[in-house]
Amino acid sequence: MRNDRLTAPCLRRTDERPIGDAARLIRSNEADTAICVGTEACVIKVSLAGFAAARSLSTGFNETPEKASRSFDAGFVMGEGAGILVIEAFTQALARSSYHIWSGRRQRHTPGNRDCNISGIRSS
Repeated sequence: MRNDRLTAPCLRRTDERPIGDAARLIRSNEADTAICVGTEACVIKVSLAGFAAARSLSTGFNETPEKASRSFDAGFVMGEGAGILVIEAFTQALARSSYHIWSGRRQRHTPGNRDCNISGIRSS
């Protein structure tokens, strides 16, 4: 096991960069498995001040915070998050009889198009 760590300070694109790097490493046989991690920690004074000045933040739901996120009506709630995705070579997944969710034969995934999603899932 090799522990290569790559960081990608690319502003709003840090979630896509590790996935692309992982795919490149797997395709070039430099890795069989890659763990992709993306985070965003944007709740800082300057971000809050900017969105507050633009009146984009929700302010009218302090007593009922579960109803506060109304992005297109009364503002949004800033948050932070993270995600982890494990990607492995298809041949490795087959060798361990893994059930694959998506084979990568499609070059894009369009959540808003039901027929495209069904077609992509069936062909994988």
